[in-house]
Amino acid sequence: MVLKHIAILAVVGMCCSACSSKVERDFISGCRQGGAPKSICECNYKKLEEKYSEKTLERMSEYGYAPDDFMHQVMKASEQCIAED
Repeated sequence: MVLKHIAILAVVGMCCSACSSKVERDFISGCRQGGAPKSICECNYKKLEEKYSEKTLERMSEYGYAPDDFMHQVMKASEQCIAED
């Protein structure tokens, strides 16, 4: 259930900004508000950045869209980060 909240807050965080550093801060802030530790949130963002690139994440935030597989990738990244922690 926590992962679902992280994913939802991550999408909200991604849609709140157009600047890459702000996108990352917003993502991590939303993730942490969902109850995840900072290290997990940072790891999750980095994994998503590896998958989509910084530029794509900026565009997603700027235009408020997410690819069809985005929620799946958020969940996958979260699971990997928790396992690595």
